[in-house]
Amino acid sequence: MNPSIQSLTHRDWASIDQVVLDLFAEGLTMENYVTRGLAAVQALVPGEFATYSRAKAGDAATFEIVFSTTDSLPLAPLQSFMGLKDHYWLWHPDFSGTPGMRSDFFSDRSFRDQPLYTDAYRPFGLDNHLCIPVMREDGSAIHFSVQRFGGPDFTERDRAVVARLQPHLASARRLARTQVITQAVRPESFRGLGLTPRETEVFCWLVEGKRNSEIATILRLREQTVKAHVAEIFRKLRVENRHSAMRAGWEAVRCAGHDELAAAGRTLRAFQLASPLS
Repeated sequence: MNPSIQSLTHRDWASIDQVVLDLFAEGLTMENYVTRGLAAVQALVPGEFATYSRAKAGDAATFEIVFSTTDSLPLAPLQSFMGLKDHYWLWHPDFSGTPGMRSDFFSDRSFRDQPLYTDAYRPFGLDNHLCIPVMREDGSAIHFSVQRFGGPDFTERDRAVVARLQPHLASARRLARTQVITQAVRPESFRGLGLTPRETEVFCWLVEGKRNSEIATILRLREQTVKAHVAEIFRKLRVENRHSAMRAGWEAVRCAGHDELAAAGRTLRAFQLASPLS
């Protein structure tokens, strides 16, 4: 199943070019990657709403999803979806490759006979959907999708358009993640490590590669005091040397800056769902 570029018009190509420019416009971060991606998908293939989801391969227990709409959404159909989604290949964590749509798997009539439709889609009024696998990363499968109420299913033109966007969505996410790694270390990245405020200050400069003497000068402390804080940091992080502590610090920075679903959830409707069987 290869999306054909022959179905695209000059207008389609112009729209793709503009959407990609908007996606990579100055200021791209993990804070706005999801909202930019949702806007890009909806600009090319309109629907009632779009979603961004993350599912862990081999772990059906959790499913994280952000909706492009801020409207209130009933929770019961989403919970039903959790119990049924892995029976439908389009929403299986291992689904990858080219964009897929409902008609790849079911006819109109046969889809309406599926529990996934009666228990999850029909309560939302949804009939058709287009899923865009973006990437597999850290054991998770990441997708964008577009949902429609009624009418015919998506077309091969729709598939071809989002297939052109697909690699750019993956590249934009990688770029945003890279910028997180290179950004300045911030104390809030180390919440949850059990460090005191002063230890957190010391740890920030340690992660930046500063020596004890340099940290002492910056924080106006005695070097022996800094050394004592560093020893306590090692104990709390369960590391034996400075290199391991720095690696743990950068991992904390990476994790703190990569939760794009949490960032999107501050302005859009976001859910972390658990399987009814978990």
